[in-house]
Amino acid sequence: MHSMYRNTKIICTIGPATESQKMIEQLVKNGMNIARLNFSHGTHQYHKTLIQNIRVVSKRLHQPVAILQDLQGPRIRIGILTEPVEVVRNEKIIIVPESEFKSLAGKRGLGKILPVQYEELYKDLHKDSTILIDEGFIELEVVKIVGSHIHAQVVTSGIVKTNKGINTPGKELSADPLTKKDRDDIRFGIEHGVDSIALSFVSCADDMVVLKKEVMKRARGGITPALIAKIERQAAMDDIENIIVESDAVMVARGDLALECSAAEVPVMQKRIVGACIRNAKPVIVATQMLDSMIENPRPTRAEVSDVANAVIDHADCVMLSGETASGSYPLEAVAMMEKIIEETEASPYDDAPREFARMFHMSGDRHAIAEAAVDIAITEQASALVIASLTGATIRAVAQLRPAMRILGLVTEEALARQLIFSWGVNPLVIAKQQSVGKLIEVCLSTLEKTKIAKKGDKIVLVAGQKVGIPGTTNFVQVQEL
Repeated sequence: MHSMYRNTKIICTIGPATESQKMIEQLVKNGMNIARLNFSHGTHQYHKTLIQNIRVVSKRLHQPVAILQDLQGPRIRIGILTEPVEVVRNEKIIIVPESEFKSLAGKRGLGKILPVQYEELYKDLHKDSTILIDEGFIELEVVKIVGSHIHAQVVTSGIVKTNKGINTPGKELSADPLTKKDRDDIRFGIEHGVDSIALSFVSCADDMVVLKKEVMKRARGGITPALIAKIERQAAMDDIENIIVESDAVMVARGDLALECSAAEVPVMQKRIVGACIRNAKPVIVATQMLDSMIENPRPTRAEVSDVANAVIDHADCVMLSGETASGSYPLEAVAMMEKIIEETEASPYDDAPREFARMFHMSGDRHAIAEAAVDIAITEQASALVIASLTGATIRAVAQLRPAMRILGLVTEEALARQLIFSWGVNPLVIAKQQSVGKLIEVCLSTLEKTKIAKKGDKIVLVAGQKVGIPGTTNFVQVQEL
């Protein structure tokens, strides 16, 4: 079983290689904290089965596992082809709306034709626009636009297959932030209790407002899914601070970001986004190609190892595996390797936050003042753990923002909130019954520490709570306890 006390959390994408309960159990044992379901692929029935499998395994292992629903968003994709189409450098081709493709395919004199699912792509492009297909492996340049038909010349050869992604660097698309499919998927996700929903291709803060309204419309009371903004466009970078404010968490989606902007800019963008999220006490996920070579090989490249380690040193809350665990040949090895890299890096001094870290990311308000005081006291008293009781999780996240050296135990009364707190750096969430007094809360806290072996006899812990126990927003109590 993996270490419970790793600070940086691991997200694994579940797919054909890992869909069974047996494989999901092994992923959890090897280090998975959060399961990502990619709604660009698979039916609702398929995802329902995955959710059931994840919940069964979580219950069996007595270990919370959060579920991240990743929406497709306004993704431009190649439509349905009867067979793959090879395109060769300097060749002329035509891209047409999928609704017109059948009537045009095979007509003499038109040459090779590719269907596109986004019917209005022609409105967003012009002569000399660049079109990238299949993660940029195929490149086209627009020669002219005639009606709804995009005439292009092949710059980089390749084989075009059904459903492959299309990017248009430097061009903002007029598509709605939520497609009809996304709205159907949100309804499904809420009905089946997903813990978070990620929106792809966010352009501005308003896109997250649209998502929030849709989720609230579908919500049935209680804790709603955390909303995650995926940053993969230049426009999103231009509005990053506002997007963070409107989101519960942020994902640095480096694959499309590198295609929409420039691959050389992505490392600096990553650091900027991670820093901005920590400053705003919002979880941040670093994603895409972290151990990409392990899709086919049992060992990662040295560059990939350094990539994961650098995300840990930057204090990212989560790191994510995509194809490595969804469809790769070595999914269990990939998770185990990621955990090993994280543990080695966290054991080094390079990811340690200086005591002044809190001042670097200072936020006003009673909650953050209490969090800073608690961490300061824990350092002075050489406490082994910070134990925070919270009804909403806000104080727990405020403590996690400061990246303290000691363990963070978050005591909450709802399982759904506990799963959402898994996204936060260093937080080990535990569900307890509601308590009527601070005395009872301390009692429960000490017995929980004993059971979980987070602290041992003689250790000091710092307890953070509200003297008005059971009332949200009343955290005002910090106490040192010796076991």
